[in-house]
Amino acid sequence: MTPKKFFREHPIYAIFVVILIDFLAIGLTYPTLAILIKNEGAGNLLPEHYNQNQRDGIFALISGLFFLCTFFGAPVLGTLADKYGRKKVLLLASFCSGIGFTVMGLGAYLQFLPFIFVGRMISGLLGSMMLVVLTSIADISDEKSKENNFGIPGVAF
Repeated sequence: MTPKKFFREHPIYAIFVVILIDFLAIGLTYPTLAILIKNEGAGNLLPEHYNQNQRDGIFALISGLFFLCTFFGAPVLGTLADKYGRKKVLLLASFCSGIGFTVMGLGAYLQFLPFIFVGRMISGLLGSMMLVVLTSIADISDEKSKENNFGIPGVAF
């Protein structure tokens, strides 16, 4: 059985893969950003004259910016998913999330903090796919499997 046929017959596993990749990306981002922003010394994105409180504040701004953008981006993606279909919007959100992480990686490589902010904004606005994932789970689940299927995001986390 080909992967395409398998995921077409069992869409919950495809959703699990999307959630797992999303959570892995988030789980790798925060420890990396903490090292790049909060630690002093070589490889840091901030000048050495910033004290620890300023570093913590910038880290909090970057972290909060993602969730603020998710707050505004999730309803837009939900509306697009209702209009154009869940699969297309999940692909779009995954692609945009990848663009956001690429911009953040470029910012870390170039030691340019504004790219980190822009990358988090892109990931938050256009990569906020949990709403679409949960509605997709609701769409493919029957009454018997609904409880088990809604446990999938917890397993991926």
